[in-house]
Amino acid sequence: MPGTYSVVLQYGASKLTQPLTVQLDPRLHPAPGDLDARLALEMRVHQSLDELDTTLNAALAAAPKLPPAKRVQLEAAIGELVQFDIHSSEGDLMRESRLRSHLAFLANELETAYEKPTAAEYAAYDEFKAQADAGVAQLRGFQSGK
Repeated sequence: MPGTYSVVLQYGASKLTQPLTVQLDPRLHPAPGDLDARLALEMRVHQSLDELDTTLNAALAAAPKLPPAKRVQLEAAIGELVQFDIHSSEGDLMRESRLRSHLAFLANELETAYEKPTAAEYAAYDEFKAQADAGVAQLRGFQSGK
């Protein structure tokens, strides 16, 4: 976002602070509030990604402690949320993308836009968020033994 910021570099006991001004490309002319709306949705997407990633990591760490049948169920649930079966740069062309990738693609799209998110982007986020919440709840259920 355009504005004035402070950049802090700290190494050991040394600390340097420098002001930094970020300006919008003068060729761009977003309507008032468009960048704020874009950033707000982008931050929501990143929060959803962070919660999903944190829960996935906890589930992967808990998997070895589960009985074999539960481990298979957990691995299937994880497989619905993230695609791990990619072993080359072309792998994403050969394997269906999963929810985590869809959220990341949406975040990338928002990051490179200089206008208010579209109704379709808001709707896509709402759908992905509902799926992520359901996936997180399911994974937490495995960790709690339910």
